[in-house]
Amino acid sequence: MNYAFDEKNKNSSERATQFISDHLGLVITGAIILTVIFLMFVVLSIIARGGIIESIEKVLKNKPFEFRSGMREGKKYFWKIFLLGIILCLLMIASIVILATPVIFLFIAKSYILGVMLAIFAVLIFIPIVILVTYIKTYGEIYIVSGKLSSWNAIETSYELFRKNLATSLIMGILFIPVGIILMIAMMILIAPLAVLAVAFAFLGKIGIAVTVIIGLAICIIILLIQSVFQVFHQTAWLLFFHEIATPIVEEKIEEPIEEVEKEILPTVDPVKTAEIEK
Repeated sequence: MNYAFDEKNKNSSERATQFISDHLGLVITGAIILTVIFLMFVVLSIIARGGIIESIEKVLKNKPFEFRSGMREGKKYFWKIFLLGIILCLLMIASIVILATPVIFLFIAKSYILGVMLAIFAVLIFIPIVILVTYIKTYGEIYIVSGKLSSWNAIETSYELFRKNLATSLIMGILFIPVGIILMIAMMILIAPLAVLAVAFAFLGKIGIAVTVIIGLAICIIILLIQSVFQVFHQTAWLLFFHEIATPIVEEKIEEPIEEVEKEILPTVDPVKTAEIEK
């Protein structure tokens, strides 16, 4: 039974390899188109996040805003938000390299038990790093747009804000876990049938490849629409939360009663001296 299953997988991989070699130009063209679309979505996503934050800020300040003006404002913060993402991405890559290098060497040296133990320890270290980077990214984008900070200053300020509001920030993030799960399930329900159709049409020649590309574009559009709605909700919630924890609380000065103030201001009067003066 296992032999038949392996033989079937082998035949499928051979057919896929043969199909790619026969239609290499179309496959490369389709890959380039999907890559360009992906990069466009990344750029639009960065601009949209900046525009959403700027628009929400105007709403909170009771200022008029339009969608076009929000996107125009978002373009101003593109490079700062992009640089913020690059710095945090490099931080993640550096963390992975530092944590994974000793584990790899242990496995190469065939110290499997010690390697597994160190790998578990590395994962336990990496999880807080991921959490920290996620919060710095969320707060940093708001600081860049609302506070007009540079990318590096936004990272430093975001770290301090997260450190001072660790518990409340974690609770806020936990509340988004079920929302993310529901969103993922909804996307899978919508995309799964289209993905099956794309795979089915992919082996039907040039027409099939064209249909597959069209289905791929439809999947990208669906993802974009769902992500856009979620980003508006996500940014609104985090911006409101950000204002609660980042805005300094001004303590109200308690005014002293008028009678007490008068007692402090008016000099004390000696009744004996007053009587002598009257005489």
